[in-house]
Amino acid sequence: MYVNYKSQADNLMYVSYISQTDNLMYVSYKSQTDNLTYVNYKSQGDNLTYVSYKSQNDNLMHVSYKSQTDNLTYVNYKSQTDNFMYVSYKSQTDNLMYVNYKSQTDNLMYVNYKSQTDNLMYVSYISQTDNLMYVNYKSQGDNLMYVNYKSQADNLMYVSYISQTDNLMYVSYTSQTDNLMYVNYKSQADNLMYVSYTSQTDKLMYVNYKSQGDNLMYVNYKSQGDNLMYVNYKSQGDNLMYVNYKSQGDNLTYVNYKSQTDNQTYVNYKSQTDNQTYVNYKSQTDNLMCQL
Repeated sequence: MYVNYKSQADNLMYVSYISQTDNLMYVSYKSQTDNLTYVNYKSQGDNLTYVSYKSQNDNLMHVSYKSQTDNLTYVNYKSQTDNFMYVSYKSQTDNLMYVNYKSQTDNLMYVNYKSQTDNLMYVSYISQTDNLMYVNYKSQGDNLMYVNYKSQADNLMYVSYISQTDNLMYVSYTSQTDNLMYVNYKSQADNLMYVSYTSQTDKLMYVNYKSQGDNLMYVNYKSQGDNLMYVNYKSQGDNLMYVNYKSQGDNLTYVNYKSQTDNQTYVNYKSQTDNQTYVNYKSQTDNLMCQL
């Protein structure tokens, strides 16, 4: 049994009927604003009034309702692309439109939204592995996909991305100790974990890594003074700090260190002429360069 009537409030023609399937009262009408046919009904499950309509944008059936919990209007629809059920709503906090869906692949709940700050599309989700909140976005600057997350171990915000240059996974974070931005990555060449950062003291880029050969921590940097690449490390044998570099003048590798015995700075190198290892130092007595 259908009942037709014309509303005096909005001058629309309404059609109401009771469904034999769920015994609910349905009211349909055609909107003069968007020319869509809407169907209203009140659910017996949660006592909410639902409005269903077929969108002209995606040709999908949408169902909207106003939640009694947060007073927000939610719109549900099932995508024909991935067969997922999506829920969209406009937040009263930041005035952004959010789209939630549960993936059938990993069973995770995803939240999509477009930021008004940078106009980027963000996707947030809580991982079942570590229970952390991850936020993914694609940068318009370098076209890379970034993943943000806050670690529960050190309370730091991490940003991971795969570089298009070397296809390595980089993880950057700002240390709370020295306020420096650190970038971690694992090299495919030697399978070592590298940490790079720019020093606030000399503005040089430093790259730290722990060698699997001798278990020593090495620090690489390029000097702005002579444009040479230096490698610093602390020896476990004598506890001295060594500085290695390859000279552009004679192509020899030099090793500098300061002796704890006589406080002298020594320079070691292997000669290509006679294959001998030489040690140079500057005498404190006569200020001359000597050789052992």
